[in-house]
This record gives sequence, C-alpha cells and structure tokens, in this order.
Amino acid sequence: MYKIFFLLLIFYSLTYAQVNTEKYRNIDEEYSLSGLVEINYSMETGNVDYNELELESGINWNTPNFYSFLIGLGDYKWQAGKQFSNEALFHLRFVKRLSENFEVETFTQYDHNRSRSLFFRALVGAGIRFNILKSESSELWIGSAYMFERQNVEITKPVVFEEWSNFHRWSNYITFDLRIKEGVDFITVNYYQPSFENFNDYQFLSENNIIFGISGGFSFIAKFKMRFDNIPPDDTIKKLDTKTDLGFIIRF
Repeated sequence: MYKIFFLLLIFYSLTYAQVNTEKYRNIDEEYSLSGLVEINYSMETGNVDYNELELESGINWNTPNFYSFLIGLGDYKWQAGKQFSNEALFHLRFVKRLSENFEVETFTQYDHNRSRSLFFRALVGAGIRFNILKSESSELWIGSAYMFERQNVEITKPVVFEEWSNFHRWSNYITFDLRIKEGVDFITVNYYQPSFENFNDYQFLSENNIIFGISGGFSFIAKFKMRFDNIPPDDTIKKLDTKTDLGFIIRF
C-alpha cells in the first residue's frame, strides 16, 4: 500500500515544480521497480533571494540490459510572507547497457523557472557514458551527449516581450560517488554545456550531495547547487545562482 502512495506522490509532484539525474540511476541488473522521494528546505541567492520547500521524486525501471527513469520536481517558495510556486520540471531517460562500463542513453526534459524569466523549455538529446573508476567505495562516470533545446524567455529591454529561441548544445558531465563510511555517501555531478553555434555561450552546473543513512530507506541529505550561465538571455538575469538544500530521502 505504501508503494502505491509514493507512486501517486511522484506523479503529483510532476504537476508542480536543473536536476541531478545521477542519484536516480539504479544499476541493479535484475528486473526491478524502485522509487525515491526527496523533500528539501533551501535558501537561494542570485537572481532570487528567498526560502523554498521542494519536492523531488522519481521512479526507476530496471532489466538486465536496459533501464529507464522518470523524475519530477516542484517547489513552493516564499518571500516576505508571500507563498508561491514558480518552478516545474520533469525528465525522462532511457539507457541501454552495452557492457559493464559503457552505456548509450536518450533523454527528454520539460521545465520552466520564472525566477530566471524562463517560461518554457523543452529538450531532447542522446549520448554515451562510460565508467573510468570502480571500487568497493567509489565510482566515477563520464558522459557526453548532443542536446537540442527550444525555450521561451521574457526579455525586459528595451521593452518587455517574449522571445522563442533554439539551441544545439554539447552536454558533458562527470559524476563521482564516494562511500565515506558505512551509511555516509558523497555524490557530485558537474555539467559543462556549450552551444555548438558559439562556444562562449556555455552553462556550467554543479550539484554536490552528502547523504546520511538513518534507517532502512530513510536518509538525510545536505546539498549545494551552483548554476553559471555565461550569456544569460537577458542582461537583467545574473550569471550565477547558488542554492543550499537540507532534506530527507525516502527510497522504496
């Protein structure tokens, strides 16, 4: 019964709220269905300065040669006593295992974020990922993909208007997972995404997590996120955003 409850909670979150896809990868090579629900409190600086309560969730389907996962993220933010929700995201990814250390993947994503004047963004992409380090306590993966984006942003100068644009990006990431000790894990993932049309137009994203296992599938998480956009769509948007989260994870 509790699994049904959490699955409903996952799809509820999709209707509301950059997301770290790596913590949703389940490398189990047997047939399995698993899920994760994460609840965070955070403080944000940069283009926005306020408090946030965030719900992030996902489900993962595994087979011996293939796995996929669906992620949803939504939030409630408040400032000066006013509560609102202005961010939503969902991400779907399919991964084919070609060997123990090499995989190919395809993905699609929708998101919007009013604090960055982003009304709509949709993307599709495909690429490869390979493992370059694996031990009992650590694992290091590198990935590279082509990504096509279409987005609608609000431009404020010289007058306020909406602008549609397309981008062809090269998405590269490195992810490192370290078991510090039993029940304590450190996970970092870093993305570098230049535009093929202009390599000076790049985005850098970083998420760093420390996860403390409490009991069973219940954990405490502390994480720091950073997003840098070298050429924002509007000069009223700051290049750098940071975010600090504290929260809990429930796995099932």
